[in-house]
Amino acid sequence: PQQIARAEAVMGSPLIGHRWRLGADNLYRQPLETGHAILSDGSINYMADVLPPDVRPQAGELRDVFEVGNSVIAPLASGEEVLGVLIVSGSGLGETERQAVTTFAGQVASALENVRLLEESRAWADELEQRVSERTADLAATEARYRRLFDTNRDGLYVLDMEGKCIDVNPAGSEMLGYGAEEIRSLDLFQVGARLQELSEAERAQEMTEMQALWRQGFSGEETELVSKAGDQIPVEVTATPLVYMGQEAVLASARDITERRKADQELQQSREETLRVHRLLLALSQAGQAVQLSLIHISEPTRH
Repeated sequence: PQQIARAEAVMGSPLIGHRWRLGADNLYRQPLETGHAILSDGSINYMADVLPPDVRPQAGELRDVFEVGNSVIAPLASGEEVLGVLIVSGSGLGETERQAVTTFAGQVASALENVRLLEESRAWADELEQRVSERTADLAATEARYRRLFDTNRDGLYVLDMEGKCIDVNPAGSEMLGYGAEEIRSLDLFQVGARLQELSEAERAQEMTEMQALWRQGFSGEETELVSKAGDQIPVEVTATPLVYMGQEAVLASARDITERRKADQELQQSREETLRVHRLLLALSQAGQAVQLSLIHISEPTRH
């Protein structure tokens, strides 16, 4: 808060909500166009490029306020769509931090996309419920709009009744699990959920009660694994939205395949562990070198009589 207040004092305008203008050759535009994160130094010119003309002379002061040494600038990309950029500033940032910020930016973009999907789904669910209750003449047009959004969504979308049975699925959902649409409509969660397959009948009844309560509240960002027709486990991030479907209580479940994200997270974790091992080795060598040096100094001291 103190840094923001100092920056606003320098700029003479609020910082939160300020629109930063990106010129054609601005460094911050590069990740938007290339799709790759970059490392930048703390050059005043880079900050000045996005400031209003009357504030540009204070670019150096703003840099000092935020203590910018260098920055990682990563695109917020979801699929082929770039939503913006994530800028992380500090000092001594390097390739490891660039990879970490890249992974984090992907997670942020996914979360933003999930929020957008959740908002659209809730808006649609509210609208559809109102249309059904009022029996208005334009219900068919609303359902056609839903079907278009539903069928063209890149994530797997599944409409489930309150017993967990699938009553509708989009093409992406069918493709993800390797079933035809009619095959999926004959399945329920306990047949495609990796964890749920292992439950006993009593455990399934308890699990269903708990899931129904969660579905009625709605949730997002829940990670789990689905089992495809071929028996492969697919890691997914699930968003659930309650709705009324064809006059009955139901839930819209969106499943996003996060296989690549988990792979990237594992590679990042391995990189961090390797870096930690190297640091520990260097520290051990450094301490060993100091011990040898002290021993040599002690031996070389003249003997006093």
